[in-house]
Amino acid sequence: MKSIELLAPARTADIGIEAIRHGADAVYIGAEAFGARAAAGNSVEDIRRLVEFAHTFRASVYVTVNTILYDHELEAVEKLCWQLYEAQVDALIVQDLQLLSLNLPPIPLHASTQMDNRTVEKVRGLSSLGFNQVVLARELTIEEIAAIHQACPDTLLEVFVHGALCVSLSGLCNISEALFHRSANRGECAQVCRMEMDLLEGDKVLLKDKHLLSLRDNCQLHNLEKLLFAGATSLKIEGRLKDMEYVKNITAAYSQALNAIIAKHPALFRRKSVGHVKYTFQPNVWKSFNRGFVKDVSKPDANILTPKSMGEPITFTTPHQPSATLHNGDGLCYIANDKLVGFRVNNATQFHPVAGIQYYRNQDVEWDRQLSKPSAERRIYVDIEVCADHINMTEETGIRSTVPIHSEPANTPQADNIREQLGKLGNTPYELRQLSIQGDAKLFIPSSQLAAARRTLVKQLEETRSKRNTKSELRITKYELRNTKYELRNTNYEIRITNYESTPHGLSDFGFRNSDFKFRNSDFGFNYYELTHDPSTPLMQTKYCLRRQLGKCLKTQNRTTVQPYNRTTAETQNHTTDWQLRLKNGRLLRLQFDCKQCMMKVFMLSILTLLLSCVGNNTGQEKPTDDTIINIVDTTTIQPDSTLMALTPRQVDSLNFRLKHHYSENFNFVVKADSLTLIPRQGDLLQDTCQIHEGDLIAVAAISQQADTVWLKVAHDQQTMGWLTESQLLEGASPDDPISQMLYTLSSLRGIWMSILAAIGLIAFLIRQRRHQQMQFLKFPSLYPRLFILLIALMAATYATVQNFLPEYWQEYYFHPTLNPLVLPPIMAFLVTIVWLLIITFIAVLDEAYHKLQAQPAIELIIELIGIGMITYLIISWTTLYYIGYLLLLMLIYKVFQVSQAQLHWK
Repeated sequence: MKSIELLAPARTADIGIEAIRHGADAVYIGAEAFGARAAAGNSVEDIRRLVEFAHTFRASVYVTVNTILYDHELEAVEKLCWQLYEAQVDALIVQDLQLLSLNLPPIPLHASTQMDNRTVEKVRGLSSLGFNQVVLARELTIEEIAAIHQACPDTLLEVFVHGALCVSLSGLCNISEALFHRSANRGECAQVCRMEMDLLEGDKVLLKDKHLLSLRDNCQLHNLEKLLFAGATSLKIEGRLKDMEYVKNITAAYSQALNAIIAKHPALFRRKSVGHVKYTFQPNVWKSFNRGFVKDVSKPDANILTPKSMGEPITFTTPHQPSATLHNGDGLCYIANDKLVGFRVNNATQFHPVAGIQYYRNQDVEWDRQLSKPSAERRIYVDIEVCADHINMTEETGIRSTVPIHSEPANTPQADNIREQLGKLGNTPYELRQLSIQGDAKLFIPSSQLAAARRTLVKQLEETRSKRNTKSELRITKYELRNTKYELRNTNYEIRITNYESTPHGLSDFGFRNSDFKFRNSDFGFNYYELTHDPSTPLMQTKYCLRRQLGKCLKTQNRTTVQPYNRTTAETQNHTTDWQLRLKNGRLLRLQFDCKQCMMKVFMLSILTLLLSCVGNNTGQEKPTDDTIINIVDTTTIQPDSTLMALTPRQVDSLNFRLKHHYSENFNFVVKADSLTLIPRQGDLLQDTCQIHEGDLIAVAAISQQADTVWLKVAHDQQTMGWLTESQLLEGASPDDPISQMLYTLSSLRGIWMSILAAIGLIAFLIRQRRHQQMQFLKFPSLYPRLFILLIALMAATYATVQNFLPEYWQEYYFHPTLNPLVLPPIMAFLVTIVWLLIITFIAVLDEAYHKLQAQPAIELIIELIGIGMITYLIISWTTLYYIGYLLLLMLIYKVFQVSQAQLHWK
């Protein structure tokens, strides 16, 4: 008999508890870090609380540690794994195989779908490495799942049955990082697939402003029985960013369906956890967030009109008889002119639908109100047997507890009182199913003794169950990677397995290739991915086909395409077209169709093509980029009049905004303030204000100019988005580039820390000069300290010059910083070069002090040098604003030269 688990998502511990309460056999949740949903982290203490509740019903808690890892993170990951093990977490879901090289606790490992688990060889290899459960790729057919189970019968197979579908093969999508600096393999997916884009064929616009990669959602309610017979043992619901109402409803719907299947095949399947659930509502998957459901996950289709929730279809037999009861305040939507239009129903009884329009209800206020309250109760059945000298309580799983009692013969039957006292299990997870009393039920047991016996019996059951939940102290694997030739190591941007090619029974026999373990530069921070990655490597590979979506499939007999079907071309070669996708920021993606594998691949276009797309063309054809935000690499360069004349008015506005504000849509910020409040606008799907907090990564989703105020719509995730003014954003956030964040911090605290350093340095200077009975400002033992002071003065004058005369240069550098002076305008290149020389000179000072001075004089010298440097910086930068600083700089240069010459002459 197979144990089947229904695996539900948990954004928080409280949502996880509700998932268990509504019928889940297991939940998966993210820890504080290293989970593939960066916005869904939880403390170890919260996870421990969830584990305690779940284990009451023998349910499991799995924690995601499924991002790729940097070398400097390995120690923290190892520590986290041990903390989770001590919290009695049941398994870790992982992606990075380098995790196996750490000193892990004996905790089961599950192979994340981010490993791209699509083949028998891959699953067999992961099983041999010690993974006892493998999360299969979403796009596998039931036949493919059955083939994997037949080849690997001892490996538990986890299958997605509901929720959002990634358009790309899991783990093989680099498009988010390449375009927006946010790596999906690091839990920061920007959901490019949900964005609005245009479809181009050469210079021709085939489709405009459509969500061409936004798949409908997954729903396998009708296939659950087939999946179980195919070998699936874990049925997974997607949604670690979903709210509590979503998890309650979807979990309940699948739990009821699973119970019906098990009742039909009681000798084949059973639930992994225990307990029965009573609901106060009738589950309905259409009432929770959904974009419509795909018919076949192996050949998914998209809702290209909107990525938002459509909800449940509402039909009207007459204007006053909808297929479902409407309530005042319900949200309805429909498609008009290829756009989703939504509105509130103010008076449900007087609502008159427009003929010919298909309405959908994407918010049911009564349903939401019902699910916002306690909506399920989960209990474990117990049977109680009362004897003359003891009472037995037996859990439905067979666990038994016994307590001795003292009874006396009763004159009248006491069955009702005994049942009432022993049945008071309201504050426990138990529910009395059957009570039997030995003999003729004429036993007298005082009520106080029955209550005490009940409490003791319950406590014994909980202690026994707790012992059964204690983990095994050893996790046995076929290969112990920490001490064998299968050593895993991380070399900057590539994770590789050494010597596997030469090993007779190595990992190559199980379908692991180099490509399975390569995570290119894109996954380790944005560094102009399109310049560094192999152009032949796709950013995205998908079983979704845009040709099939639009009725242009070359393998379909009833095709609408005018191209003749050619077996050689369609089934043995990659079919290249001129089809391109254009995002709202002007970035272009090239499509390639592999008809033999029934796959579509997405590539980044070359830099030259991207630059050409930014400035438009003069061909006289339709200009399809009215809503495109133009990104110019060097915004300080004046564009030729002919180029500006070729742009549409909207493009010119976008270009002007980019030149003036130095950022545009899809630009990323990191929140630095404690919190910022986002407010909704009319027409927004989310109607409530929300908060973003320090450290949150946000992206600019829209820009609105109203009078003299710029309003920005920013998004942290699908549930956290709204509007705030540009001034509020810039005061409380900084660009996500590390250099920009450092500049933000320094500028915020510059006056304070520079004054403190200057004061400390001045004190050290006075003490040192008093000791030598002379006051010489630049009397240092070598040239390096004097050169350091001179470079600080030069940097101060240059920085003040930029701020005073060319502030737009500094603003552009702040939003798009670089340490490479060769790509900057001359004045900024000069400033960055000075910074590099300053760092090199300071290192030389430290080296000289270390080798030529004792510890105390060396420390005094460094403190004095820093203090004098801060004083010099403050004086030069302030006086440069009034042009006096340039004169002081010349005087300092002369003084340094004079002192150096005198010292050289003396020597």
